[in-house]
Amino acid sequence: MSFADQVGGFHKDVMKLILAVFQTSVQFMAEDIVKTSPVDTGFLRNSFNITLNSLPNLGDNGIGIAGVSGAVAGIKLSDTVYLSFTASYAMRLEYGFEGMDSAGRLYNQSGRFWVRGAAQNWNSYVEKAFRKAGAV
Repeated sequence: MSFADQVGGFHKDVMKLILAVFQTSVQFMAEDIVKTSPVDTGFLRNSFNITLNSLPNLGDNGIGIAGVSGAVAGIKLSDTVYLSFTASYAMRLEYGFEGMDSAGRLYNQSGRFWVRGAAQNWNSYVEKAFRKAGAV
């Protein structure tokens, strides 16, 4: 085997590893976001969505926790991945809301910040995915 073939094989192996770590990291983050989301009726959790290269439309059907693995399997390194909720009240739960809504109800609701918390843990998801892939 020539040196060029060895380098080419190494490059192919590294790219497979990078993709696996990326996909697994996204899966860990998505699962964490869904599992830590506030639950009343379950509608918010079921409105969770993973889309590639564009945001979902408000009100689109979500994939919930059950669809995470399938959605993650289609991710390529060139994709921009959006993890989001399509429930209309998701932003209020994440960031909080103070004031009157369109129905005239007054709110003083603190944010839960569970999505932001998961985003802050991105490095730990990558490290965990790297260990799972056997790279460290």
